[in-house]
Amino acid sequence: MKTLDCFAEALKNLSNLNLDYIIKKSHKAKRVSLKITSSGKLIAIIPYTYKTDLPIKKFIAEKKDWILKHLKPAYKFKNTTLDKNLLHKNFLKNKQLILQDIKTLVDYYAKFYNISYKKITIKNQSTIWGSCSKSKNLNFNFRIAYLPTQLKNYIIIHEVCHTLEMNHSKKYWSFVYQTTPNYKLYIKQLRKYEKNFFIT
Repeated sequence: MKTLDCFAEALKNLSNLNLDYIIKKSHKAKRVSLKITSSGKLIAIIPYTYKTDLPIKKFIAEKKDWILKHLKPAYKFKNTTLDKNLLHKNFLKNKQLILQDIKTLVDYYAKFYNISYKKITIKNQSTIWGSCSKSKNLNFNFRIAYLPTQLKNYIIIHEVCHTLEMNHSKKYWSFVYQTTPNYKLYIKQLRKYEKNFFIT
């Protein structure tokens, strides 16, 4: 049975992230270096004499762990204040970014589990993190975009696995376990966020 130790392992191939970066040439640069701006953009600084982007792609692939650790979506807050109204305003401003972020992850795990789905919808739900319909439509609460990475991705995995089993049977949890062995811990951690994130 194929397994993934955790979400971070699943994303170590940068080609699955649709990663965009900006190339900046510098007369002072003697080698390729990377910079992540406060807005979440990845910049590759290269010597002015470089004629091709092949060395850049190779360098980025070698630095994938560093990038995954430091690169955050542009819609993430700089502070940790969890204001419900502020979250919703931020979501409306960055809806397409959030949808693309979630779709990228759904597509990755859909490929891993060899499943298909019809569509992804991001909703303002007041009591649940996500759902999967019998017709394989995946629905996600916009608030998952502001959760810690491992929790956001557990929710996505949870719903993707429902395309295989529309229940919470042992068979269902065996699918979840393949990519998230620590799912029981994540379930407990999610409960701590519900009071702050949900409208009660």
